[in-house]
Amino acid sequence: MISKILMLSGRRLNAILLLVTIIILGMAGLGMLDSPHI
Repeated sequence: MISKILMLSGRRLNAILLLVTIIILGMAGLGMLDSPHI
């Protein structure tokens, strides 16, 4: 379902979503480094 929505919305939205995902993953990684005791 999600892939269909992305295809309909176009590559621009797909690129933005990919960028946001990378930023979120990066922030999550930094948070894990800051607090190793999870």
